[in-house]
Amino acid sequence: MRILHLHTHLSVGGGTTVVIELAAAQMRLGHEVTIATVSPKAPLDDWVRSQGIEVLNMGCGRTFRGRFQAIDQILRNRHFDVVNEHWEMWLVGALAAMKNRTPFVHTYHANPGRRYFLKEGLACLFTDKVVLLTPGPDIYMRKWVRPSRRKIEVIPNGIQLDRLDGATRVEVDGIPVDAPVVGMVARIDPQKDLGTFIRAAKLINARRPEVHFVAVGDGPQRGMYEDLVKTIGVANFHFLGRRNDIPSLLRRINVNVLATHYEALPTVLLEGMASGCVCAASDIPSNRYTLDEGRAGLLYSHRNPEALANAIERLLSDQALADRFRAHAAEWVKYFNSKRMAEDYIKLYTTLLQ
Repeated sequence: MRILHLHTHLSVGGGTTVVIELAAAQMRLGHEVTIATVSPKAPLDDWVRSQGIEVLNMGCGRTFRGRFQAIDQILRNRHFDVVNEHWEMWLVGALAAMKNRTPFVHTYHANPGRRYFLKEGLACLFTDKVVLLTPGPDIYMRKWVRPSRRKIEVIPNGIQLDRLDGATRVEVDGIPVDAPVVGMVARIDPQKDLGTFIRAAKLINARRPEVHFVAVGDGPQRGMYEDLVKTIGVANFHFLGRRNDIPSLLRRINVNVLATHYEALPTVLLEGMASGCVCAASDIPSNRYTLDEGRAGLLYSHRNPEALANAIERLLSDQALADRFRAHAAEWVKYFNSKRMAEDYIKLYTTLLQ
């Protein structure tokens, strides 16, 4: 089968990780896979090509017309059995695929905000299947976009678990080897709510001064949060920026935090569970599903620094509780493997071709 994935750009992030993992797993199953991106160049392009995956940089900008023409040209010049769109090209991709009589699948990775619901509701009309990542209700998709039930397919994300198995612990400059480390690996933007993590760290400072905190990632709000750390006087807080050794860093982190406001299915929680971290996450539907309704990690009240601080302290002080979470997570995360994910997508594509 020849598969075309559409994605904005191959930059560091959970959504991009899933697209790459899916493409690579589909290749291992014997399919021909191409990823077409909007950007003329992105940080991970060459690395993805080195894995044997074809990357087409369309360089078509942000205009609807430019994107339509670029996708249409690819589909006219080369035969693909299916198009799977992942980010920001739902309507334009669906129309280009319909024009070329190619089955079209949209994977819903995150809530883009209600301002897009009319455009995405229109896109549903020209879409063969909409893939949701969790079985629970998604208010934006089901209330605002409202795809018909026959078009909805649930396929949870997967990651290449053996990529994490061989990782070795890496130490962090400025942190004693025996110090407990609490980390949040996420893009630094409004969605991820790093502020709640910082304020929880301040509360823990007074009670557990030996604990260190790391923020791994970068983004438009980094400067603002660095100022917040200084303003409220958070000790032992380290901004590590973007890192290429996340699996090794996760081996150093004792508690893996995700304070996010919304997600489709958070890759970093899967990576944390697979790395042996105990996880603490905001109690939102996608985190609840990913942590098996709180059996694979602690859920805390969303936007509540005190609740997050209490959750972190429980996990650091109650070793038996942390071990129970790790043991359950180690089994639970096995379902979220890239081979299962790829096979589920191939089954879906096959039904569209019949």
